Amino acid sequence: MKGFSEGLFVIGILCILLCVNGCTTSYKSCINERTNQTIIRWGDYVIADGTFHGYEYRAQDLGVYTVQKQPEHKEIQFQKIDTVQAQVFCMRLNTIIDTFSEIQSLYSPGTIGRSIEYINQKTMITKKAIWNPLFQTYGSKEFRAIYDSLMQTVSVKNRWPDTIIHETVK
Repeated sequence: MKGFSEGLFVIGILCILLCVNGCTTSYKSCINERTNQTIIRWGDYVIADGTFHGYEYRAQDLGVYTVQKQPEHKEIQFQKIDTVQAQVFCMRLNTIIDTFSEIQSLYSPGTIGRSIEYINQKTMITKKAIWNPLFQTYGSKEFRAIYDSLMQTVSVKNRWPDTIIHETVK
């Protein structure tokens, strides 16, 4: 009986050590030499005049930026507003890559377009999905879900006013 108790004690200690080790294992980032120049960009644009308001994550500094393209400016304007955790960036990146693997083409804008763009400057790969945000079509379902999850990481105080869609539809 004594040997049985000692055996249970040893097994209990091993289980505790395994649990502690599993809980303290550090997160391995997806950001490496191949992905450190990756940009995830999302937002809305007006097709008639080329106006774009959106956001982007940059792997290089894990920055969250506002992105704006106005007809009167030739260049896209950026402003850093926040940072994102590597774990969140990697989770969104993996979801976007998986979705682009499944849905290789989505281009159905109306007078306005909502988009998600994956840009890897290192490998020179760019993927972009565009849909009309006024309609919830079956084809845009996955990208709408990604867009919503990306928007949850932008604080309300840093968001563009939601007027671009409403002013364009009038």
